[in-house]
Amino acid sequence: MIWQKKAILDKPYPAIEQEVTCALCGAAHYDVVLDHKLGALPTHKLLCHGCGLVYTSPLPAPAELKKMHAKRNASTKPPSLKQTYRSAIRALPRFNRVRNLLKSHADWHVIDVGARSGEFVYLLQNKGYNAYGIE
Repeated sequence: MIWQKKAILDKPYPAIEQEVTCALCGAAHYDVVLDHKLGALPTHKLLCHGCGLVYTSPLPAPAELKKMHAKRNASTKPPSLKQTYRSAIRALPRFNRVRNLLKSHADWHVIDVGARSGEFVYLLQNKGYNAYGIE
């Protein structure tokens, strides 16, 4: 299959020349939401129609990903107190949206996908929930 989709801002993207399926649900229908590069590899951010997962395709080889993460981690500096405060303020409304659901399911484990620096996870853990985050 060759898919040609348009992004939310109606910017056309080049055709994806291989069949791509979602790693989570296996669906082959998606929208291209971003065209970008990982290292030197042109890639696409895809939004799955089946489950809503946003994923990158194609992914670089594991060795290339390891190099890219090492380079990014070496250049990452800790956030300032001001940045941490702003992120914590944004975590509170998220907690208020899920609070009632979590009250009735206190034994659930919560996974925050796209956790950034983990303020929401930290808040949930301090409230006694089993919370984990991944960026």
